[in-house]
Amino acid sequence: MLENIFNLEMLIISVGLYLIGSIPFAIISAKLFNLPDPRSFGSKNPGATNVLRSGNKYAAFLTLVGDGLKGLIPVLFLMETTIPVYQIYLLSFFLLVGHTFPVTLNFKGGKGVATSIGILLSLNPIVAALLISFIFSIGEILDANFTLITRYDFFIIVYLAIFASAATFLLIQYAAIKLPSVKVMAHTYLTPSWVIVWYILMGNEGPSASDYIGIFFTIIALFLLLKEQTKI
Repeated sequence: MLENIFNLEMLIISVGLYLIGSIPFAIISAKLFNLPDPRSFGSKNPGATNVLRSGNKYAAFLTLVGDGLKGLIPVLFLMETTIPVYQIYLLSFFLLVGHTFPVTLNFKGGKGVATSIGILLSLNPIVAALLISFIFSIGEILDANFTLITRYDFFIIVYLAIFASAATFLLIQYAAIKLPSVKVMAHTYLTPSWVIVWYILMGNEGPSASDYIGIFFTIIALFLLLKEQTKI
């Protein structure tokens, strides 16, 4: 296994990824928009956040996208090769090293947040999505007064996080493997009906007559669809 990792091919790829990670998009963006070097103001960090301190949102956005793509595109390319996944995980680390310690900036680079997210998006989109959600919501989380949240509220949060999101996703994936796609699609049509049922069970008033009619026709359509699928 070690022979597969430490060979000339892996060494060349590692150096290439390091050089890609060393591309200083913060400096490039600053020059394109005639801004001062981001290493000369603010936190002196060559990253999107510090470029934003210059007051130019477009330059900051270009930096953010550039740093993210240099983590995303190379790993996606490697995923299409015959290189084992565990080696790609190891190789992707050199992108981050290149961004954090770039040879182009005397080994004084950025923090690597955008590049890390780009790498994660290519390796595990779900984890990357969770990380992005956390980063953009951390301010609201810290400002929240959790003493005002009741046990009922926590139940709703846990339900939405586990059952309405994660468990639903896993069940659909499992069903797609075990059942014909028509059956999986048909059962998803019941989602609005289940929402109405839960709404009633939680003590709320029932829906209008038109909603009941919609539920009725949804069940009939589901029954007919599954019946035809059974004949096939």
